[in-house]
Amino acid sequence: MSPPYQIGRERLKNLLLAKGIDVEGIDKGLTSDNYVLPSREWFFGTFAQYWAECRAKFFPKGYRVGSSECHHYTHGAAFMAGRCYEFTFGQMDAVLCVGEFWFESELLQGEHSVLFSMFHDENQPQADPEMAWMEPQTSREYFLIQKEIQSCEFVRV
Repeated sequence: MSPPYQIGRERLKNLLLAKGIDVEGIDKGLTSDNYVLPSREWFFGTFAQYWAECRAKFFPKGYRVGSSECHHYTHGAAFMAGRCYEFTFGQMDAVLCVGEFWFESELLQGEHSVLFSMFHDENQPQADPEMAWMEPQTSREYFLIQKEIQSCEFVRV
């Protein structure tokens, strides 16, 4: 296993801005000076399976207005991602780059929150990290259109 790829706060901020995410006060949502970027395979494989098991215990009745809404799932999944990464790879000296992403959903016609992460491709070390989203209510990849990405209201990592 190769050492984890890390980026700093300013690099992460600039990557988010380059993707069209211009959230006022974005610095408040970036909670660390250094971030570990997981692999896409870990995020949508190991973690997705782990989160599905946790989700069944944390939200046994599924989505419920007021107590088990999208932001509850997203917040819980973001927290558990850090624990799962440490269970998989050991103690980290930086924060895992998995967090909450709140935006205006075209499909749902309103505010929604999903999990997001940035990934580093070991086969392309010079390439910018890739961004992807996960629907924490299903553990599946969630695809946003550019308009939704640009509608981001809040991001916390």
